[in-house]
Amino acid sequence: MPGWLQFTISKIYTRIYTTALSRLIIGWFSKRYGLSVEKLKAYKPASGEKRYKNFQDFFARKLVSPPELRPDENVWPCEGNIVEFGQVKNLELVHVKGQAQSVANIFGRTKSEISKSFFVNIFLHNHHYHRFHAPVSGRLVKIERIPGKLSFLRPWFYKKSEVSKPSLVNERVILEIRDVKNNPWYLAIVGGMGVGTIVLNANVNTNQFVNCGDEIGHFLLGSTICLAIPDGLEGLHYMKSVTAMGTMPLKKTSVSELIHHVR
Repeated sequence: MPGWLQFTISKIYTRIYTTALSRLIIGWFSKRYGLSVEKLKAYKPASGEKRYKNFQDFFARKLVSPPELRPDENVWPCEGNIVEFGQVKNLELVHVKGQAQSVANIFGRTKSEISKSFFVNIFLHNHHYHRFHAPVSGRLVKIERIPGKLSFLRPWFYKKSEVSKPSLVNERVILEIRDVKNNPWYLAIVGGMGVGTIVLNANVNTNQFVNCGDEIGHFLLGSTICLAIPDGLEGLHYMKSVTAMGTMPLKKTSVSELIHHVR
C-alpha cells in the first residue's frame, strides 16, 4: 500500500473516532473484546470528564489508580502480547528492500551495545490499554522521532521470522533511559496503520529523571513497542500476555555464569 494511502486512511480513522457519534461504538467494542463493566472500572476517560466523549477518549483511557512501585523495580512498559524476543545478536536478520537488517536498526542510530541487549517486541491489540510507562528508574537521555511508513502491525500478517519488519520501516519514537547503574534501556514506540499519532506527555523531556512506572505517553489508536534491555528475560513465549507495569521476569543468573563472571 502506498505511503500516502496509509496516512490518508489513518487520518480518516482519527477523524471518525473523535466525533461524538463514535461513542456508540464503545458498547459493541467492549462486548467484542470481553471488556466487562468490572474491568472498565479500573479506567477513566483520557479527557478527565465523567463519561467518554468519543471512541478516542475511550481508546486512550487512563488508569484510575496506577500500582505503587518500588524505584528499583523493572516492569513492562505497556499491556500487550509478546511476538518476538531473544538476544539481539542471536535473532534472525530481517530483509527490508532486499537488505538484511538486524532488529537493532529499529532503535535508530544504533550503538554497538544494543547487539548485547535482550530484545522484546510487544504488540498492542485494539482492546489493550494504550498508555506506556517507564520500565525502569533512570535518566531519559534521548528522544528521537524517526519518520516512516504506517504498515499494518498485526503479527499474523507476517512470518514469525519477520514479525518485527514493520518496526524497521514505520514511523517511531525512540527513547533511551540510563538506569542508576548507567545501563541503557531502549524503547521504540512504533506507529502503524490507523495510528493517529504517538503522543509523549508534555512533561517528558531529555535529561529528566523518570521513576519506574511513570507514564510517558500514549497512542491515538493501536501500535507496537519494542525494547532493548541490558538483562535477559525468562518465561516468555509467542503471544504471551503482559500487563502494563507488571513485573518483568529478569533472568536468574546461573551458577556457571557466576563462576565465569568471577574468573
